[in-house]
Formats: sequence, C-alpha cells, structure tokens
Amino acid sequence: MTMTLRETLFLLAHHPSGRPRIPNFVLEAGLGAAALMELRHLGILEVTGDGHVAARRTAPSGDPLLDRLLHQLTTGPSRRPHELLPACGEDVKQSVMAGLAAHGHCRLDPAGHVVAVDLAGHRDDARRAIRDSVHGGVASDLGTLLWATELGGYVLGPAALITRLRLGRQSAADPLALAVRQAFPLPAGAFRINGSPGAN
Repeated sequence: MTMTLRETLFLLAHHPSGRPRIPNFVLEAGLGAAALMELRHLGILEVTGDGHVAARRTAPSGDPLLDRLLHQLTTGPSRRPHELLPACGEDVKQSVMAGLAAHGHCRLDPAGHVVAVDLAGHRDDARRAIRDSVHGGVASDLGTLLWATELGGYVLGPAALITRLRLGRQSAADPLALAVRQAFPLPAGAFRINGSPGAN
C-alpha cells in the first residue's frame, strides 16, 4: 500500500498505542492541509495572489476524498486556506482512519476511536526524506506539514536543530502550512513550539 500524504501524517501524529501526539484540532487542520497539498501536487488547486484557494481544473482526481473536497471548492464560496481547513478537517480524518483501518495500519475500537497504529518505519522514512529535501534547499510537503503541526521535533529528533530551523524557514513560505497555524486559536501550552509532545 502506497501511503498518501494525509495517511502518513496521521500515523506520525500517533503513538503506537493510538494516543495522539498533538491536539485533535491541530491534527484535523494538518490533515485538511495535506489533502489540499495533494490537490496542489496534482495541479488541480492553487492559492491565488489574494490568498484564496481556487481550483485550476475540475476533472476528478480519482480519489473519493479529494473529489469531495474539490466539489466544495468549486461549488462553495471562495475561501482562504485557514477558513477552509476547519470545514474539511473532520471529513479528511474520518476518511483516513477508515482507509488505514481497512489496510491494517490502524486499529479502531467499536466506538471508532484509534487504539493502535502501525508505524512500521514511517518515522525513519520521513526523517530521511525530510533531511534530504531540506538540505537540498526545498521543503517537501510532508516536512512542511510536520513543521506546521509541531511534529518536526518528534520525527527529526531533538538534536537536529539546524535541520529543523531550515525546515521552518522553508515551510513558513507555504500558505497551506501557515493556514494550519491560523485555523484555530492555540490555547496556551497546547503543545511545545518545535517540540515533540508526548514523544517519549
């Protein structure tokens, strides 16, 4: 199974026990941004000069979740990324959970709560990919999302300060990453800046 960006983010945002590493509202915003980034990667979406999300074309992507999101973009009012993420984050999360559970990468209890995830080397793979891209001068979408959701410290490790600083500088130029931080007001102490909440 090839992981989507949103699935990889979901797995990295959880302990193997299923306990989340970040607050749910941050995870949902990150997953919404991941879906938008996937549409952008396909050449379907862009963030316009005035800061609104717009569809460059309306042909279906073939991914049911992305096509639902594309329908929202083309039929609803024009919105900025931070206005769109709260509207789509829960839908993206439920879709991701169902897909991962169907492929055995996530286990849910009868109430639909996550009780286990299979990390299976995803952290190591993500660390290598992010370091390669950052030191190559380009922030990958995954690295950008991990910076936006404060999971960069967990994935890269507490000693990777230079890599994390470079990742932050590169990622801060991405309007979808900034939208994750703008989507909800952050309560004091919700998570540590550039930290690895609950990573132990």
